[in-house]
Amino acid sequence: MSGKNSGGAGLKKRHRVLKGVLITLAVIVILIAAAAAYVILNLNSVVKTAIERYGSEATQTAVRVEKVDLKLLKGFCGIGGLTVANPPGFGMEHCFSLGEVRADLDLASLAGDAVRIEEITVRSLKVFIEVNKDNRNNLNELRKNLPEPAAETAGAEADPDTAAAGRAPRLRIDHILFEGGNISALIVPLKDKTYSLDMPTIELKNLQGTPDQITSQIIRKLSKQAEAELKKQGIDYLQEKYGDQAEKKVKKEAKKLEKELKERLKL
Repeated sequence: MSGKNSGGAGLKKRHRVLKGVLITLAVIVILIAAAAAYVILNLNSVVKTAIERYGSEATQTAVRVEKVDLKLLKGFCGIGGLTVANPPGFGMEHCFSLGEVRADLDLASLAGDAVRIEEITVRSLKVFIEVNKDNRNNLNELRKNLPEPAAETAGAEADPDTAAAGRAPRLRIDHILFEGGNISALIVPLKDKTYSLDMPTIELKNLQGTPDQITSQIIRKLSKQAEAELKKQGIDYLQEKYGDQAEKKVKKEAKKLEKELKERLKL
């Protein structure tokens, strides 16, 4: 009789242990499901935060995004109202404003070492060029803040554990198209003279690197293209500011040489 009782007690004990294990597993599954649901429901916020973080780190100015529309199952991401603030010392609020960005993602790449973006289309790009009273160009100052594009291929070795802990995600972008852009320029030394020009369509291909390196490559290309457009239209603020002075100096030197030549001929 006592054997039956002890056997029954042991069975009940095992039953309680098994029940406890199952309850624990159920709680873990629920927590994991809740965490996954939270991430999925807040992916837009996650992407928005990442863009602002890595963009601000690369430019050392404030990068802000108004909205993100990520449709992960469709491999689509839309971004609206992306802005890059001016460096200190300039009156205009922004260097760049991107009205609408549409990106097509390669979903299979999300499980790999680098996220592949097949196509990015940017519409309503606005580039703001400002030359302040000290003759400093805001785009030039912004470029000074950017990491070198070649940094991604540097041969320096880092500690594997440290590198793994702080490693930024890597990106591969097949093609970027900028269309419908505009350039606004403010030249303070020329009595706050302003210009407005159309930005030509710009294409970039096969970009690779960390987010800040990609940001650097894109901003360098856009800023240099915008400055080139100003010069192409015959707008060179330094020439306009100092052109008359240079011309007067040349005439003065010519008269001086003419006078010296006449005096020598008299001899």
